[in-house]
Amino acid sequence: MRKILYTGINTIEFYEISQSQKTNKFKEKYKKRASIEGKNAELKRFHELGRAKSYGLVAMSKQAKLAAIAVNLKRIAAIMTAKSSCFFDIFVSFRIN
Repeated sequence: MRKILYTGINTIEFYEISQSQKTNKFKEKYKKRASIEGKNAELKRFHELGRAKSYGLVAMSKQAKLAAIAVNLKRIAAIMTAKSSCFFDIFVSFRIN
């Protein structure tokens, strides 16, 4: 016989969690987490960090470090491209005038 447990949002456990989420301590911790959540999503979605390529903690650590290096290189390239195009615009407008 299969047992099914039904819980609602109005239970004591959910109330305690909602009250703890209103504290300043929780809000400070969540600010840190919220700031890196997009970066983790990018690593997981575009650099296949959601699934290990090989076995073991060492292999997963290597995969995570290589993915982080790849993301950082992409960001550096984007910054350098933006700076060079901005410099180019200034240079061109200076030469025209």
